[in-house]
Amino acid sequence: MNVKNFSRAALLLTLAGTLSADQIIKQRLQVVPAPQSAALLLVAVQAPVDVPDVEPLRSTDPARTSKPPKKQKSMPKAKREEKLSLLNGNTISGKFMGMNGGDVLWKSESFDKVVSVKGADIASLELSAPDDKGGAATSTIELVNGDNFQGNVVGLDAGGMTVETWFGGKLKIAREALGAIRPGREQSNVLYSGPDGGPDAWMTGNRNMGQQPRPFNAAVQPAAPQAGPNELARRILGRPAGGNVARNGINSRGWDYVGNGFVAGSSGPILGRKDIEMPDKCRIDFTLQWFNYFSLSVNFFSDKIQNEYTGSSYSIRMDQSNLYLYKYVNNNQSRVGQNVQSNLAQPRRKVNVTICVDKAANEISILLDGNLVKTWKDTSFAGKGNGLLFTSRSSYLMRLSNIRISEWIGALPEAGAEAEGNGKADFVRFKVGTTTLTGKAMTLQDGKLTFKSPIFGDRPLEMDKVALLKFANKAGNTKPGPGEMRAQLQGNGQLTVKILGWAEGKVRVSSPHLGEAQLDPAVFSKLEFNRHVPRKTGIGSFFAP
Repeated sequence: MNVKNFSRAALLLTLAGTLSADQIIKQRLQVVPAPQSAALLLVAVQAPVDVPDVEPLRSTDPARTSKPPKKQKSMPKAKREEKLSLLNGNTISGKFMGMNGGDVLWKSESFDKVVSVKGADIASLELSAPDDKGGAATSTIELVNGDNFQGNVVGLDAGGMTVETWFGGKLKIAREALGAIRPGREQSNVLYSGPDGGPDAWMTGNRNMGQQPRPFNAAVQPAAPQAGPNELARRILGRPAGGNVARNGINSRGWDYVGNGFVAGSSGPILGRKDIEMPDKCRIDFTLQWFNYFSLSVNFFSDKIQNEYTGSSYSIRMDQSNLYLYKYVNNNQSRVGQNVQSNLAQPRRKVNVTICVDKAANEISILLDGNLVKTWKDTSFAGKGNGLLFTSRSSYLMRLSNIRISEWIGALPEAGAEAEGNGKADFVRFKVGTTTLTGKAMTLQDGKLTFKSPIFGDRPLEMDKVALLKFANKAGNTKPGPGEMRAQLQGNGQLTVKILGWAEGKVRVSSPHLGEAQLDPAVFSKLEFNRHVPRKTGIGSFFAP
């Protein structure tokens, strides 16, 4: 095809709305520098053209049916591979077979028998997630040393608190070890929780390079490495030197799946999916960590996930200073309401983000670390799909983890409500309104808290109306003691423990605040050994819990 005819074809396709002129040029033309004696040539390349992702037209009128909406199904999780990481930086895949004393018994295809690995040489042990484990929990329990886990509060008195857990039965916690109780954990339908053991059905690409999202196992080939790749970045991404790294050792074309999270180190990588049917009242949670600086956009209820600017959706743009809400209607961008400060400047390097959407009310709210920062109200709902898209907008390292999509029960704390109390007295913050109480938590039984306030005296409170019960105990020592390891728990949470024995499907542990207990090993997601020993440079250096 000569240049004149190709130009006519390009014009027709552009006018038809099938492809933009920019897309055609990127997909069908390659600019080739000609010899000095010749003019610049445009050569048509017969490369395959991606068919645009076209959604069927949907009526905006209410459906005339008496059938209730279908129950959304949770997405199945990929099976996580078990890994043994050593202090010297080596990693061995295989199967955890138990412990003998302080040593780990490990089976691998590389060994002809089960081997014993010295506990003194181990950095961490990642365990696979078991099937059909876990149980309903109504509260998150936080301890003064930073430990936290889910459970059901049985009772509280002057001596301490008893919590019922699926993994350890009834656990007794001394009063002076209590940090906080966050009741009312939503029992809504969880549609997705991960990533856990693999990238699941997430796709990645790069908006700046015109690369649309593709599955991780079919992602576009990364660019050739630059000279002198950054060794630190290679270790962060778990890659050897060679063709799998690009600028500064980072995969500049997309996000990387690393250690149950996604890492990006350049501006432009996109991470998305659109296979989860989002409910009309939807809650999106994720943990964001960054190094030095970050800028991130999150598009949701998107009908297209080619990039953050296409289709119809809402987009929250966030950085260390501000939060903005944009909406896109058929590729046209506009601001919704006013921006608000995020207050995430250094030394902050981590935040838990919650986005709550009420389609019927045209309202979108954002919470940072559980505190309501802003609610925007639109005149009509712009989102037309089920897409969720994260876009890195800065060249610094950032990490996404603990992504959770669920139905939302509709409760929000009031913006500006006092967050955590003054630390001198026990503190209660309610789920609705700005009212808070200071005083002393006396007893808790059958979901009823007796709280003694200097103003109101003894006052009974329903725990299902409480967002936070913060105890006046000072934060404890978070440094590891001799022989202690940090156990990251399946789903969420962590415990500091010494392992006393591991046999017959039970783990006997000693904890500085739980005493001795017998736990179900299925609760463990990762065990961090020898925490007093400095680690080799890697992702943990930037993104430690």
